[in-house]
Amino acid sequence: MLGNFYFVLTMADHGLSPIEREQHNRDVPRYLNADGRWAASGKKVPLLVWTDQDEAKNAASIATVARKKAVTVTSVSGSEFKVGKTIHVFTPLDHEALSGYLNRS
Repeated sequence: MLGNFYFVLTMADHGLSPIEREQHNRDVPRYLNADGRWAASGKKVPLLVWTDQDEAKNAASIATVARKKAVTVTSVSGSEFKVGKTIHVFTPLDHEALSGYLNRS
């Protein structure tokens, strides 16, 4: 692993896409978080990340089938991505998040 370099899942056509395009005149990247939601950052709920690209691609395939929309893999890096704070390395226990929103209340 190269420092703070991770693979994340993204969905170009997430639910807020039309509003964000109108407000910002561009697409705002959203990444899958540990609650199965699409988020711009991991400030409230950590983003799910992978250190292995093939494992991330496999997860994207599962999420694409479950959500019936294309989920792709991209990479992120930088000091703002801190394990345990803004990101969470994917484990089998996180598998449900690939399929949709989790109700953890």
